[in-house]
Amino acid sequence: MAVSRREFFALLGTAGMAALTSSRAAQVSAPHVLQAPNTPTPREATGWDPWLEISTDNLAWNVRQIQARVGKPVMAVVKANGYGHGLVGVAQTLARAGVKHFLVAKLDEARTLRQAGISGMILNFGPFSAADAEAIIQLRISQNVYTELVDALARVAARVNLSAHVHIKVDTGLGRVGAHHERALEFIEHVAGLKGIVLDGVFTTFTEDPEFDQVQLARFKEVCGRASARGINVGLRHAASSDAILNLPAAYEELDLVRPGIMLYGLYPSEKAEQERKLDLKPVLTLKARVTYVKTLAPGESVSYHRVFTASEPTRVATLPVGYSDGVPRALQGKGSVLIGGQRCPILAISANAVIARLGQAPAAPGDEAVLIGRQGSEEILTSEVARLAESSVYAVAMGMNPLLPAVYAEPTPESAPLRVRLSSLERWEPVHRIEPEYPPLAKEARIQGTVKVEAIIATDGTVRDLRVISGHPLLVQAAVNAVRQWRFQPLRLKGALVEVITLIEVPFRLPR
Repeated sequence: MAVSRREFFALLGTAGMAALTSSRAAQVSAPHVLQAPNTPTPREATGWDPWLEISTDNLAWNVRQIQARVGKPVMAVVKANGYGHGLVGVAQTLARAGVKHFLVAKLDEARTLRQAGISGMILNFGPFSAADAEAIIQLRISQNVYTELVDALARVAARVNLSAHVHIKVDTGLGRVGAHHERALEFIEHVAGLKGIVLDGVFTTFTEDPEFDQVQLARFKEVCGRASARGINVGLRHAASSDAILNLPAAYEELDLVRPGIMLYGLYPSEKAEQERKLDLKPVLTLKARVTYVKTLAPGESVSYHRVFTASEPTRVATLPVGYSDGVPRALQGKGSVLIGGQRCPILAISANAVIARLGQAPAAPGDEAVLIGRQGSEEILTSEVARLAESSVYAVAMGMNPLLPAVYAEPTPESAPLRVRLSSLERWEPVHRIEPEYPPLAKEARIQGTVKVEAIIATDGTVRDLRVISGHPLLVQAAVNAVRQWRFQPLRLKGALVEVITLIEVPFRLPR
């Protein structure tokens, strides 16, 4: 999806820098911008707008990883505009990947999905009023109920001669909403006895306190068991969100489906989960903008409101037309980075619609792509890094993306990707063809030694790809990468099937004594 500076200006229909001095830049539409119904509708892209790129391949990959772990159907949580990734585009991708159940937090989200052609079960776990009852029934939404308001659904169902589908929320200890677990059986019996009401399922939500979650699960299973003992079919039973999928296997092994949210989008529910990486997830979202202006600050010159940065020496800076109104956390000011020319450039200032970054030696000119979240060349800024620096969470960063940002959905590849596994080292799996790195002359002259650590994917044909530098002296890194790219491994098979392998590779550099 990258467009070079030359291609960009060609699209704008301008002659180089003339576009920057024009009082009105020509507008161009970014390719493949989603035009399906959404709430709110993403604005039309112009040549200078920041935008999101959504990897449909990675989204489908993530749901496959989850399905392989749990062996149960997935109810995809697409609330909050698909966790900032686009409600409709995400749901349509997941539907193509075989997902048949979706969860939203607002009735308008459910309505939007139906209008976009999503035909599977849609659970609205958000509130509703009696005035919404007919729309819920007509749209075949499975509505979360836990109060006598369910009677309004039954009355309207009788009037329109259709069935109303519901889920019952059981409060096992989160304390937010739901029928209290000690009284839930009585409510389940009431709902099961209502004419025109179809009980699709019962569910609960964990607190994500490891010990108390087990108490909650026991309470939930007891409620379901007692209802079953009285001859009530409670439908689908579910409790496991992303955290429980990773940490509480009983929450899916003993129930009927799972409700992953954040993991669908290639993000982990906690720093601990990201470090453990029990599932190999791929980031789905990239946030990009274009450099609009490049200049050199003289000593004493400053940038942005309150002169947040003052140059003490000649300092090259770039301005990007993206800011906290688009979803860039303002707390990244003075702490975060943006990728320009494949290099990390420190963020000096963030305002509502502008980011100013120190360029250093990074090549940059107006029209160049900049990446605020995602990969550019060998560098990558993860959502988790942004969250950590902003003292926030991956949930808040992802859901904080402005829903008006143009979203570009990459076309999925026709073939399913192979299964991928992670190894901790290469001790028991040496390359069959190994190239030793050439010692960089500058490093040798400076007597620099050490080990470069890279994470790599070993493809099913034994080649090395997708190298990511973990650590190492800057003068040694490129030589290590160049060498490792030429290594070849014996392809790995699991149960007869070729698999890709993620592994850590260490490349030592030692000077002769």
